[in-house]
Amino acid sequence: MTPVHKLTAAYQLESVKEAAAAVERASGRVIGSITDNHKVNQQYCKLFERLVETLENICFDLIFDVILNVARNHDRPSPLKEDVVLFRRVEAWVQGMPVTIIDRIIPKMLNHIASRVARRDRMTGLLSVLRVLLQPRISKLDLATLFTMHRMSSISNDRIKRLVADRVSHMHHLTELHIPAKCTDAILEAVAASCSRLKVAKLRLSQVTDAGVEALVKGCPRLQVLELQDCTMVTSKGVLSVLEHCPQLQQLHANNLLAILITNFHGTDRKFPFRHLSQYSSSDGFPVAALQWLFQAVPQLNTLQICLRNTDLDALRYLSKTVHTLDLEVTEDYLEPPWSAIGPQLSSLAIKCNCLAAYQLLNIGHHCRDLQQFQLTTQAISDGHIVHNSAGELFKNLRNLFFQVYDEELHVRCFEAFLLHCRMLEVVWINSEMSFLTDSYLRKLLAAGSLSSVRRLNLTSDVPVQNRRNKPESQQGSDQDRKERSDQKKMFELFKEHLQKIRKSLQEKVD
Repeated sequence: MTPVHKLTAAYQLESVKEAAAAVERASGRVIGSITDNHKVNQQYCKLFERLVETLENICFDLIFDVILNVARNHDRPSPLKEDVVLFRRVEAWVQGMPVTIIDRIIPKMLNHIASRVARRDRMTGLLSVLRVLLQPRISKLDLATLFTMHRMSSISNDRIKRLVADRVSHMHHLTELHIPAKCTDAILEAVAASCSRLKVAKLRLSQVTDAGVEALVKGCPRLQVLELQDCTMVTSKGVLSVLEHCPQLQQLHANNLLAILITNFHGTDRKFPFRHLSQYSSSDGFPVAALQWLFQAVPQLNTLQICLRNTDLDALRYLSKTVHTLDLEVTEDYLEPPWSAIGPQLSSLAIKCNCLAAYQLLNIGHHCRDLQQFQLTTQAISDGHIVHNSAGELFKNLRNLFFQVYDEELHVRCFEAFLLHCRMLEVVWINSEMSFLTDSYLRKLLAAGSLSSVRRLNLTSDVPVQNRRNKPESQQGSDQDRKERSDQKKMFELFKEHLQKIRKSLQEKVD
């Protein structure tokens, strides 16, 4: 029994830490704590976050120092005795570490090996990291930087792949696996034999085959996310085996996925539980009837990333009402999709096309009333001078804006339609030719107060400096602008001179 006056936040924290340690030792995972006091919960969460970060940093520094010494001394005729003893102690110590910290340390450690260890010692460092940290209890294995940031010979690659396959075969609690670029069928077979709880597998750009994918999906029926894009050796046979054996699958990323679905299932009553659907490569086009069937076959779809011909855009009207994110690429000249049918449900829209007319941009704002994120990549916005939004009714809920206009200059009215009248903007990123973008114009823009909620602002103008110099004096900025730049230059020179005096004084004291 504990007296009430001793039930402080600190006492509860120590009690929860003990309980969390017991759960972790039993291969569980602690994601939070709930008590009957809201303020105590808040204080506990803050203390716990700081505790985890501090403990993670301490563990990371200790492990990295030992591995760095082992890597630097690997070419000695006989390893140093103290290095061997320390390495074995670290191995034993890691076995008792919380699983959450091990999961977070692995990618961080691989990044440090790439940036802090000399190339000749890197292979030993990587092998040491994998031997120490690839524990049977871990639930998340992120090896994304293992093969992408480290250039290794084929012998070294094969050696590391064999070690990964061996260690993965003992990870019975693994739920997430991220091995892009160099995953093999042998690794997938080891995962299939031991990791039946796996839910997420990201294997893009890997040389896996249909046999490895089939083994994975048969052994891991709980898969919800599977990334196979640019796995060139995976054919439609492998994709079909995924669809057959993974009833809980929500995201499947694969080349020509839409073509595979339409070719094999068009005309059937088959439904797919996908929440995310992507077509990464441009296709030769699909009949509108086929696209209509496809969109109706994924009734739970939330996100669609698709590349279509302009003649196929009308099929988008058959999208489910659950779709809130649309990433659309048009392979030919842009035409008008049925915004009146799909616009009201969208909260995020990305468009990539050759050219966008001003009236089309206005139609997007008129129909997509709840749009919170808008990304546009195009060569030009034609007739930009007619874009107007003075009433602030268009894009009024927009929070994130990304513009990339390649060939032609972005008209000032188009620019102001968003930055002057979209009062909820938080992130703005615009890359285009903007000759109107001067110091005095930016001051006027800031003085208008329309950017008060913006947290991140990135305006990149591609207009060369010499072009600005050739413009009339009235467009280059006022006399006050030039005076301010001159004052800033003088201030910089004075600061530089002051630093030189301090450096000279310190040098005299040292001498």
